[in-house]
Amino acid sequence: MQHHKTERLKRILPANVVDQWDQSIVAAEKDNADNTISILDFIGSDWLGEGVTSKRIAAALRSVGDETDIVVNINSPGGEVEEGLAIFQLLKQHKGHVEVRILSMAASIASVIALAGDTVKMSKYGVLMVHDAWWGMFGNSRDLREAADHLDKVSERISQVYADKTGRPTQEMRALMQAGGSVLDGTYLTAEEALELGFIDGLLGADSVTTAPEKPTNLNPRKAIQQALQASGKTRSEAIALINEISGTRDAATPEGMRDAAETEAAAQAAATLQLALANFKLSLQK
Repeated sequence: MQHHKTERLKRILPANVVDQWDQSIVAAEKDNADNTISILDFIGSDWLGEGVTSKRIAAALRSVGDETDIVVNINSPGGEVEEGLAIFQLLKQHKGHVEVRILSMAASIASVIALAGDTVKMSKYGVLMVHDAWWGMFGNSRDLREAADHLDKVSERISQVYADKTGRPTQEMRALMQAGGSVLDGTYLTAEEALELGFIDGLLGADSVTTAPEKPTNLNPRKAIQQALQASGKTRSEAIALINEISGTRDAATPEGMRDAAETEAAAQAAATLQLALANFKLSLQK
């Protein structure tokens, strides 16, 4: 199952970052208190409902309370820039003390989120990765020039976050982000290097991290298809209704001959929608 997820992530993140991300690294159980927020996935969401969103982090912050000191555990390869910047702002605005713990990886926009902490600590075996913003797109020459200008502005915003934390010039931060000159490059910082440059404030003890047990590979197809339908724009109730329609749940007690033409057409449309979602679901598992 992790292999399927890895292949999906390579469509939206640099492949070398995804390959180096160890999804199994989590916080030790002793550190999972009620005031802990975990960011242990890519930033954003996909059609399966996976990922970490600003909406989810906002809900978690409301749950712990605005004045509560919190711990934010991070092991993430990055993801959607704007979603990550929104999470950064939410953590920055929290009135309680925010301690960020980089358990393994804080790459790309996850490295920005990590710097929202009042204190930032990192596993001595962890990595912090910074790079210029990138974006896959198509369009005409005007579209591409506008996209390039936008990416430059995003990279400038990110470099300012790094500069504010480290106390170093933005030009130095941009140099780290642009190292190698390719989207697959950037700079990978060890914990010692991140500490020396001022990205982090200290190191975590070895007992602060552990390996999570492997998740079962059997999926609930009904739940997965429901998530796919919701991701395509259906509400939860609409998705459930479509699934029930095609499976015959709703009208199980009604004789087949008593359905009118409208019901038959609705069932056919439901079947087509559900079959498309199922096909997309199967395709994502095969890639």
